[in-house]
Amino acid sequence: MTQVELGDLCNFEKSSINRIEAGRTNPTALTLKVIAECLQVNVSTFFDM
Repeated sequence: MTQVELGDLCNFEKSSINRIEAGRTNPTALTLKVIAECLQVNVSTFFDM
Protein backbone atom coordinates (compact mmCIF):
# COMPACT_ATOMS: atom_id res chain seq x y z
CA MET A 1 0.00 0.00 0.00
CA THR A 2 1.35 3.41 -0.89
CA GLN A 3 1.35 6.44 1.35
CA VAL A 4 -1.18 8.05 -0.99
CA GLU A 5 -3.49 5.04 -0.72
CA LEU A 6 -3.23 4.95 3.08
CA GLY A 7 -3.76 8.69 3.28
CA ASP A 8 -6.86 8.44 1.10
CA LEU A 9 -8.19 5.53 3.14
CA CYS A 10 -7.68 7.35 6.44
CA ASN A 11 -8.56 10.81 5.10
CA PHE A 12 -5.05 12.12 5.90
CA GLU A 13 -2.65 14.02 3.68
CA LYS A 14 0.11 11.95 2.08
CA SER A 15 2.62 14.29 3.71
CA SER A 16 1.26 13.38 7.15
CA ILE A 17 1.64 9.67 6.46
CA ASN A 18 5.16 10.34 5.14
CA ARG A 19 6.21 12.22 8.30
CA ILE A 20 4.84 9.44 10.52
CA GLU A 21 6.53 6.70 8.51
CA ALA A 22 9.84 8.57 8.43
CA GLY A 23 9.74 9.16 12.19
CA ARG A 24 9.76 12.94 11.80
CA THR A 25 6.61 13.34 13.90
CA ASN A 26 4.97 11.51 16.75
CA PRO A 27 1.38 10.61 15.91
CA THR A 28 -1.29 11.07 18.53
CA ALA A 29 -3.10 8.10 20.00
CA LEU A 30 -6.14 9.08 17.94
CA THR A 31 -4.10 9.13 14.73
CA LEU A 32 -2.73 5.66 15.49
CA LYS A 33 -6.26 4.46 16.21
CA VAL A 34 -7.54 5.79 12.87
CA ILE A 35 -4.68 4.23 10.93
CA ALA A 36 -5.12 0.90 12.73
CA GLU A 37 -8.85 0.89 11.95
CA CYS A 38 -8.15 1.66 8.29
CA LEU A 39 -5.65 -1.20 8.13
CA GLN A 40 -7.98 -3.46 10.14
CA VAL A 41 -5.36 -4.22 12.79
CA ASN A 42 -5.02 -3.53 16.51
CA VAL A 43 -2.99 -0.49 17.55
CA SER A 44 -0.73 -2.87 19.47
CA THR A 45 0.45 -4.18 16.08
CA PHE A 46 2.44 -0.98 15.63
CA PHE A 47 4.42 -1.75 18.78
CA ASP A 48 5.09 -5.46 18.25
CA MET A 49 8.75 -6.07 17.63
